[in-house]
Amino acid sequence: MHPPMQLSPIDANPTSLERSTETGVSPAIVVFVDDERAVLDAIRRTLARSHQNWDARFAKGVGDGLRIAEEARADVIVTDMKMPGLTGLDLLERLRDIPSLAGVPVVMLTGDTDAHLKRQALELGALDLLAKPIAADDLVARISSALRLRATERRLRDVNLELEQRVRERTEELERSKLDIVWRLARATELRDEDTGAHVYRVASCCHLLAKEIGLDANHANTIYYASTLHDAGKIGVPDSILRKTGPLTPQERAIIETHCEIGREILGQSIATHTSKHVANDLLDVAAEIAYTHHERWDGGGYPLRRAGDDIPLSGRIVAIADVLDALTHARPYKPAFTFDRASEIIREEAGKHFDPEIVEAFSRLGPQLRDLMACEEDEGPSIQEVAA
Repeated sequence: MHPPMQLSPIDANPTSLERSTETGVSPAIVVFVDDERAVLDAIRRTLARSHQNWDARFAKGVGDGLRIAEEARADVIVTDMKMPGLTGLDLLERLRDIPSLAGVPVVMLTGDTDAHLKRQALELGALDLLAKPIAADDLVARISSALRLRATERRLRDVNLELEQRVRERTEELERSKLDIVWRLARATELRDEDTGAHVYRVASCCHLLAKEIGLDANHANTIYYASTLHDAGKIGVPDSILRKTGPLTPQERAIIETHCEIGREILGQSIATHTSKHVANDLLDVAAEIAYTHHERWDGGGYPLRRAGDDIPLSGRIVAIADVLDALTHARPYKPAFTFDRASEIIREEAGKHFDPEIVEAFSRLGPQLRDLMACEEDEGPSIQEVAA
């Protein structure tokens, strides 16, 4: 049994709180839960006299109240604490399992003086407790306060969502700008000893295919795609007379050519952190520096600059080694004619376990038709991020 609910007259000044919907502005929805129909009827009459612009819903019991609140997406719930069966405390606990009602303010009505029960209600998330008998103006004031809190929380949520969207858009814009700069730098590097920048596209796309074929995830494969475009960035430090020489290189010229690995690592390994106290993480350029430094190493340890062997060579360098040689073999250079794709493939397979990682050569063999088409490409523009990630 409940103590009698005494509803005294309320002042005539309405407190109209509304909420925005997809179709405009609608009255705030307040769900009242009690097990006694007489109590709910008394609340209904009081609200009618108070001229509140609320959409009041009435539920007999916790189960009915939770159903109505979820269907209506209630703004506030007003519930009695002690009811037969499920209580107001049970309602608070069950609200936690309903995502659409997360954060809905709950005003608890109670005639119980037990401090432990009141503390328990607050700990379970009740916003406010009203002791019976309840004055009508107190009830309306508490509901109005809860609605203002709910409206503020929604505005904050909307602002946070908008800020998060702006951050995402700005992050994507910066990522696109970074990749565009990388691509343009790669083109500028290759144009020193290529008629077009198609070499950049072919090598990067070959690396991407190989990376996916050996089981790397999309993010890792995409990073290698873009980082590989800078594999020859160190050629910036090699004289044109050597890069464009049509005849055989002298040992001294060969030694100069081989310095491009170290030069590339120095260029790509530098960051703002080198000149300031600020640390800037850049996985893409770190991988690019790794590739520039190691893509001329050989599986058998006969490469340069460090004569690393086997798994001591970074995976990215091992992938680029095959892609770079394939493109060099299938396209004319000042010092050699182009080989057919079939002959180039044969050479690469023969070098498995010597020049190249045998497992990557196996992946290369499985990609024959795709790589054949790729090596025939003479376009000088690379694909978008979306095309690469597809």
